[in-house]
Amino acid sequence: MARRITEADARSATRRLAEALGHPYGSWEQDNGTRSGYRAIIGGWDLDYNPTYGGCVITEIVNDGGGIRHPLTEARQPLATFCSMVKFTLAALDEQERRAQAVSGTRRTTHQRAQAYWAAYRAEYRAQQEDD
Repeated sequence: MARRITEADARSATRRLAEALGHPYGSWEQDNGTRSGYRAIIGGWDLDYNPTYGGCVITEIVNDGGGIRHPLTEARQPLATFCSMVKFTLAALDEQERRAQAVSGTRRTTHQRAQAYWAAYRAEYRAQQEDD
């Protein structure tokens, strides 16, 4: 008998994909220094799930006001299809890393490269916001 795919499975898949690509997971975090008590996680990926409108899509926070974009596609997918797509993508990233390691002998993973890129991006973005 097939196992039922739930929203929790899709959220877990989104978290794994975000971490593999070096993105923080989530949209907002608590920050008592702000009026609302929350702060947007710039570059953070989250799952937007709405079965009425077709299912799942990944969103990314792009500014302090919580503006979003859809980094991969705007097309919503049903839960099972979404989880299968993420599983396939993670397998492809693993294969890419194995090939890169075999060719160059490097141990730096895709996740480590992505983390370094996003850390630099967030630092540059925050510095730009402070200058404004």
